[in-house]
Formats: sequence, structure tokens, C-alpha cells
Amino acid sequence: MKNVSIRKLTSDGNLIGYAILEIIEKNGTQEKDYIFKECNNLFAELINESKTQIVGKSIFDLLPSIGEFINNIKISIAEPRTFEVSINSKEKYYEIVLQKISENCINVILKDVTNNIRKIKEHYQNELLYKNLFDLNLDGLAVFEFNYDGKISSFLEVNDAFVQITGYTKEELLKMNISDLQNYFSTDRSKEAIREIDEKGIASSEEKIRNKNGTEIFIEVKAIPISYKSRPAILNIIRDITKQKESQLALKRSEAQFRFMVESIQIGAVYVEGENLFFNKAAENIIGYKNEEIKTVNNWFHLLYKERANEVIERYENNKKNGFPVANIVEATVKNGAKRNLQFFSYAKDDKGVWIFNDVTDTILAERKLQESQVLLSNLLDNIPGAVFAHNFIGDFIFVNKKASNFLGISQEDLTHKKIEDCFKYFEFNFDLDTLFERLRNEKSFNFESSFKTKDGLTYQTMFHYSTFRFKNEDIILGIAFNLTEQKKKELELRESQERFRIAFENANIGAAIISIDEKYIKVNDRFSEMLGYSLEELENQCVNNYTYPDDVGNSHDFVTKAINGEVTKTISEKRYIHKNGKIVWGLLSCSMVRDSDNNPLYFLSYIQDISHIKELEENLKDTNNRLNSILEDSLKKEKEITELLNATHSILKSNDFEAIAKEIFNSLKESIGANSGFIVLLNEDNNDNEVLFIDSGDNQFNKAHASPFPITGFLKEAYKSGQIIYENDFINSEWYKYLPKTHIPIPNILVAPLNIDSKIVGIIGISKNDCNFNENDVRIASAFAEYASIALDKRRYYENLQKYANELKETNLLKDKFFSVVAHDLRAPFSGFLGLSELLATEPESLSIKQLKDMGEAIHNSANAIYDLLNELLQWSRLQMGSIPFELEENDLYEIIINNVYLLNKTAEIKKIKISTLIEKNTKVKCDKNMIMTVIRNLIDNAIKFSNPNGNIYITCEKTEYQSNCYKKSLRGNYYKISVIDEGTGISEEKIQEILTLEKKTSTPGTNGEKGTGLGLVLCKEFIDKHNGKLWIESEKGVGSKFIFTLESA
Repeated sequence: MKNVSIRKLTSDGNLIGYAILEIIEKNGTQEKDYIFKECNNLFAELINESKTQIVGKSIFDLLPSIGEFINNIKISIAEPRTFEVSINSKEKYYEIVLQKISENCINVILKDVTNNIRKIKEHYQNELLYKNLFDLNLDGLAVFEFNYDGKISSFLEVNDAFVQITGYTKEELLKMNISDLQNYFSTDRSKEAIREIDEKGIASSEEKIRNKNGTEIFIEVKAIPISYKSRPAILNIIRDITKQKESQLALKRSEAQFRFMVESIQIGAVYVEGENLFFNKAAENIIGYKNEEIKTVNNWFHLLYKERANEVIERYENNKKNGFPVANIVEATVKNGAKRNLQFFSYAKDDKGVWIFNDVTDTILAERKLQESQVLLSNLLDNIPGAVFAHNFIGDFIFVNKKASNFLGISQEDLTHKKIEDCFKYFEFNFDLDTLFERLRNEKSFNFESSFKTKDGLTYQTMFHYSTFRFKNEDIILGIAFNLTEQKKKELELRESQERFRIAFENANIGAAIISIDEKYIKVNDRFSEMLGYSLEELENQCVNNYTYPDDVGNSHDFVTKAINGEVTKTISEKRYIHKNGKIVWGLLSCSMVRDSDNNPLYFLSYIQDISHIKELEENLKDTNNRLNSILEDSLKKEKEITELLNATHSILKSNDFEAIAKEIFNSLKESIGANSGFIVLLNEDNNDNEVLFIDSGDNQFNKAHASPFPITGFLKEAYKSGQIIYENDFINSEWYKYLPKTHIPIPNILVAPLNIDSKIVGIIGISKNDCNFNENDVRIASAFAEYASIALDKRRYYENLQKYANELKETNLLKDKFFSVVAHDLRAPFSGFLGLSELLATEPESLSIKQLKDMGEAIHNSANAIYDLLNELLQWSRLQMGSIPFELEENDLYEIIINNVYLLNKTAEIKKIKISTLIEKNTKVKCDKNMIMTVIRNLIDNAIKFSNPNGNIYITCEKTEYQSNCYKKSLRGNYYKISVIDEGTGISEEKIQEILTLEKKTSTPGTNGEKGTGLGLVLCKEFIDKHNGKLWIESEKGVGSKFIFTLESA
């Protein structure tokens, strides 16, 4: 609560102070304390305290008399209590108002009325003024003697208003005691009033007294101490508040009754005051909203009427201005989103109003349905194909429909004023009305036919149905009459038509059958019975499909389904039946659906003409045409095959290019068989894989290199294994399809034909079709073209062998020339020295000293060793070329081979202080000829020592790698070891590298210490590595060093 610093004045000019007390329950007792929670500055000023000294203090500490006063009275939330008190001073008087604002808080309003009291005292002390005020005051005034001991005193003075209120005369009152008016004025009550006057300067209360005639009246009493005729006295000011009290009590009773009524009734009630509104539980149940969710009129309209809110508000404002009660039904949207019809009875005037409403949605819906049902019933009765009438047992008409009116030729209105006997004369009944009534009492309902004669003399056959029912506690007769005249006529026509149909059906010269909608024979004629070889009894009530050729059952059932659904009405088709002897009977079927007048399917009417002899002639003619077409087609195919075979023969004869010939043969095969894709693969030399010659994928043809893999798996493996031409027409669903590479184009079927040379399969030609399957004729054609392809391949290989032999002869001659060149060159120098020294020894031995002889012997020895080494390497090389060196591939430990060679050459390396490091693991298994690889490694290490500088390093390393080689035109793959011999020597130029690995040019370079070589060592190493399908190459940089690398297959 905010501090109130404004000095608020009342209408009489007095100042008002405000404070809030918090009610505190004392622990363990029923006593209460009242603590100041808040106050304004004026309240503090009125009780002569500061605001800070008040807030948080008990009222018993600051204003104990008021605290006791609060304890002794009942303060409610509903209405405030007002009292006049004196606080802390007998010279000051206050009016205090107490009202609960919650269960634990009291609002205190304090008004200074000292001036008012003083003025009253001054006026009463003024004799003349007092007299005038006393006598003329509208409130009842009475003066009686003031006794501090509480003794009841007599009246000293009363005014006319007091007389009027009590009903006693002035003389009677002056003889009476105040307690004679009411027990309230007992000694105890007087003492209490005196004590209140002493403390507060004034005593006030509301009392109930009896007037002279015994009627209880309510008065408001204020007692003020005055001086009367120079002696203490009490002035009682009373005001008759009986009507006010009665009005308050009546209002409370009325409010209670209204509240009970509003909360009890099941209709919504809304009270409007200004912008605020309040509604009962029933209203909450109807609209779904709680009172606190709406609160205002504006919210009400916008929540319930949505987009129509402004329109409804405008009507509401107009109604308020007129001030008339309004009743209407409006559509509102309740909280759950449903649209409901609400019936309102409302009255509004100015800012107040009352709305009473109820949900009539179900009622309106029920009324609407009732109206609709009444209209529907009326329409039904008027549209029933018969006269409908109702009357009681007295004979009074209650209802007649239009048909009844038309039937009798009397209007509906006139009929309702007539009796049944007035109309009975038109019917040719064989009984009277009493008999009819008596029969209805006994049988309740019955039918009969009778003739009816109209006013115009026309006679109709009529069917009557009579029955009874109870209506409004009375037995009512319901009659329905149907005109049977047309029906009888149609029945006669139908019988005549059926007789004609029966005669035509049974005597037709073609088969006839009536078939139910569930496809059973209802009736068949003799001709149809003869067609199928069954008797009439055997066919009737049997399923049609039992006698229908299985392949035609589906067509028959489709027609039945479509005819029942109204999609077709008739079919004419050829149909096959099964004769009793099992033969097929061809029939030309004409079948129609027959429906009733309401278009409901009844049955099928079928006529079947036996056309078996016609179908037999057609089949014979068809067979003849097929044979002629087959002969013509075979002739054309054979002509095409011969043409393609001649083309293939021509291709083989005119060219040695096998790939070009193979393509032409393949294209001729495709053309002859009608294939659209295919391939040719050849078996490699190791017989473990295919090499693709080419693949034709139809629109996207491409060629693959010879070395590309084409695994021998699946269908190809089966062809290699069987050696026969095989084919699969459902390749996608076959066991072979899983072997097809995922990236391969899809193929529906496949035919493969092996290529044979000297009874050995050397490859496969394969083809595929998209639009048809392979057959044995395709096998025959593929066999011929596969043979042609084999011949072409054999021819190619023959020419390749010739070319190979020619090349080998040329190479042998070249090697012979190189060999003699090497021999001539390398042997000339050592032999020249050798001959010169030997000649000197032979001719002049005595002229030589011992040292000279020793030097000459050493020189001759070195020349002989050089000649030996050269001859040894030349011999090994020539034996290799001639293929006379044994070659045995075995599993060997490369580590041991290298270590043994390092051990043999380590002494030579130590002379130049060269360190050899072997960086290779034990058990490094390779496939090799051990002697050849020993020679290779020894030559490479010796060569590295020769060209390494003193104090140098040599490293021998080995690492695993995947390597492919095309040596000798073979495609190889697998895991290989790459062995490197690395030195830090002089290095080799790029030009020299190309020379030292061939015999094209004889190369021999002295080592770093002048070591000499034959120049054949590296050539021999390369030849040995090639023999192992490996590779040897050199990586070198001049002045930095060299790396000699070769590969061997891992074991």
C-alpha cells in the first residue's frame, strides 16, 4: 500500500487518515493481536505519532482502547462498522470505520470529528439555540441525568421527534425511565455506555425498542455528555431506522433468495453493471467459460460472437437506449469451439442489465427434425402408390392423403368432414361396415381385394389393407387401397409374353440358356443340351464354369462382373465349352443381362451357336499358313546364315588382323541370331583368367585392352568346364546372375560358345538378346560362327608364331654379332698383354730381374683372371640365351641369400672401409631360382662396392608391394618384394643407365679404386630378373649415388 500524503477532506471539512491492520493469532490461545501493516501520514498525524513509529507496532501499544473495541465486536468483509471514539485525549473526538478487506487484514479509516462535537456542545450550552435545535431537530432528542454509577435515570427533556418515534406523549415520557423502552438500557448497559462516553466522549449504537403500541422498531442511538441546566446530563440522539433496517433485511433476504434461485436454476443468468458482468454456474456450464475468464461485457461479445461481435454490440447498445426487454435467439461460439443456439431474455437500462439465457440448440434441432419428419411423412404418404386414410371406430376421418382424395374424387378438406360410411357405397364389398369393424377388433390387420366404382362409372380392381393402432388413447383404423387394374393387365400380358418366350426358347435351333447372376444354369433348351452331351437335368442348377474351357473362365467372369455393375449390357464372343466326352465345343455366344423395372439384375439370357466345324476349318487353314510361313522363314534364315558365313569366310581369308576379323564374325553372328550385345574373351597363357578382346554393349560399344581381367566364374566357368555351347533364357533369376559384376549392364539372357583350337578351349564368344529367347537353332548358328572365330584365332597365332620365330632369329643374329664384338674387344687387350709378356719371357728371360719376373707373372695372372671372368660371364649369358641354364622356381629365404653374399663380399668392402647394412627381416620368403638370384645380388653388391668411395655406406632394403608386369606379353599380378641395393658412390648419368643394361653398346667403367669389370654383369642380372617375371631398374644421381632395384614374387 502506497503512503498517502494527501490531506483528504470529507464533505464536512474533516481530515481522514487510513491504516491497514494485520490480524495475528497468538500461539496457543484464541486471543488475537493487530499489527499496523501500513498507514498514511495523516493517520500518524491524527494519533500524534510518526509513520515509522506506527508500522509494525501492535494496536494495543498505540491505541489500546480501539484494540479492545475490535476484540469485542464482529467485523466482516461484507459491511463496515462505524464508531465515534476519543483517542488519548478527552478533548479530541474521532469517527472510526472498520472493515475487513481479507481474512487477515482490517482497513481502518479515521476521521477527526472534534469540531462537530464541540459545535454540538456549544449549541446545547446555548440555551436559546439549544432549545431551537432540540425542538426542531428531525432526530429524536432526549436528555436524562448523567450518573457515573450507571443508575438508570429519568428523562429530563424530550423533543417532538422523540415523542413521535416512541409513540408516548411528552408527559408520559418525562415520567418514564429509559429502561422502560428496552432492556438494553439496563444498569450494566448504562455503565458500559458511560464508560464508552468517558473513554471516547461519545457512545453510539443501533438498538431495538418497543414503542407504546408494542411494535419493535430499530433506532440509531448516539449519547453525548452535555451540561443541562448547569448539571451533567446525557443527550440521546435517536433516529428511527426501522424502514432502513427492514429494507436492508429485505434486500439481504431478496439477495439470498435471488442468489439461491440463480445458482439453483439450470439456465444462465448474467448481471451487468457498467462494463463488468457476473454470471452463475449454469451460464458457465453453457458457454464453457469461467466468470474470471470473461469479466467484461466487451470480452463476452468478442469471445462468444467472434467476427459478429461489433454487430451484436451495436444491437445491445440500441436496446439499452430503448430500455425495453428483448427476447431473441443468437448463435454463439462456446469455449470448445462449438456453435450453439442461445435463447436470451434480456433487459438493460443505462449501465445495468440482466440477461437470462438457455442453450436451445438441441431443442431447435429436435424441432427442425420433427418438422422435417412431418414433411417427410406427409410426402411419403402422398407419394405412396395407394390411397391412405385413417378413421376411428365411429367412422370419423382423421387423415387422408392426396391419392385417397383423387381415388374418391373428393377433396382432402371435404373428406376430413365426412364419415367412412359416406364413402362405403363406392366399394363392392361383400360385407357391411359393422362386419369390417368387428373383424378389425379381432384380427387387427388383414388384406382383401374388391372392385371400386368411381363417380364417373369406371370400375377398378383394388387391393385393401386394413390394420389398427393406438393414437391418443383411441383405437384408429388405418386403411391403404392400391389400384390393381394396371397390375392385373400387366400380369396378363406378362403371362402371355412368358408363354411366347417359353415356346421360342424351347424350340430354338441354337443353344439357349438362362443363367443366374451367380453363374448357374437356371434353364437350358434341348439344343444346348445336345451341344454339350448332357441332359437338361444334369445342366440345370449347375455352375457355368464346370462346362467352360479353363482359359475362358476369366473372360466369362469379367463380363458377369461388369454387367452386374452396369458397365456393359451385352457381349458377343467366341467361347469354348467342354463336351461330356471331354472334347472342346466352340460356340458363338450372345449373352445379355435382364433387369427388373427398378434396374436390378435378374438373370442372363444366352444364345449359343455351335461353330466347332468353322473353328476346325480355321485351325486347318492356320496350320497350313504356319507351315508355309515356317518354310519361308527357314529359307530366309538359311539364306541369311549362308550370307553371314560367306562374309566371315571372306574376312578370314582377306586379313591377318584377328581382332578386326573377330569383330566381323561377331557382327555376323549378331545379325544371324538377332542378338543386341555380346563379347569375345581369350584364355591367358596361364589358363587362369580371361583377356577381353572386345565387348559390345549394344548402343554403347567399347573395347577393353588384352590385359584387362574377365574372371572365369559363374556361367563362363560352366562353359569352360563342359566345352559345349550353353544358354540361359532367364539369366536374371538364375544361379549365375550373382557372378555378374555389379557395374555390368543388366542382361536378360545369355548364350556362350567355346572357341576350340586342337581340342583345347582357348576362349569364349558370348551374346545376349533383349526381345526373345535362345533356341537350338541359335546353338547351331553360334557353333558355326564359333568355329570360324577359332579358325581365325588359330590363323592369328600361326602368324604370330612365324613373326616370333623371325624376331627371335633376328635377335639371335644380333646377339651373335654382339657376342663376337664383345669377345673381339674384351679379349684383345688381355691377350695382347699376355702375348707380349710371354714373348719377352720366351726370348729374353736372362735380361729380367727377379722383381720384373714377379711383376710380369702377376700381370700375366691378372690378365688370365680377367680373361677367365669374361669367358665365364659370356658362357653364362650365352647359356641363358640358349635356354640351357636350369631354372627351378622354389621357395627361398631372401634374407639368407643376401646375408651369404654380404659375408662373401665383406672382405672386399673392408679394403675400402665400406659399411654394408642389411635392412631386411628374416623369413622373407620369395619364389626364385636360388643360384640365379645369388648371382644377381652378388653382382649388384660387388658393383656398389666398386663405385663407392672409401668410408662409404651400402644399404640393402626390402619392402612388400603390389606389382604388375607385362614381361613376355604375360599379364601378371600379385604381391611382390622390391629389393634395393643403395650406394653413396659416383652415380650414373641417364644416358649411361640406358647403355649398361643392354648389349647395344659395350660399357665398362673403372671403379673408384680403378677396379675393372667385364661390362656384362648388369646385363646378366637383368636377364635373370626377367626370367623371374620381375623387373630391374636403376635410379641414380651423378655425384650422389645409385639405387639398383629389382622385384621378386613373394612366396
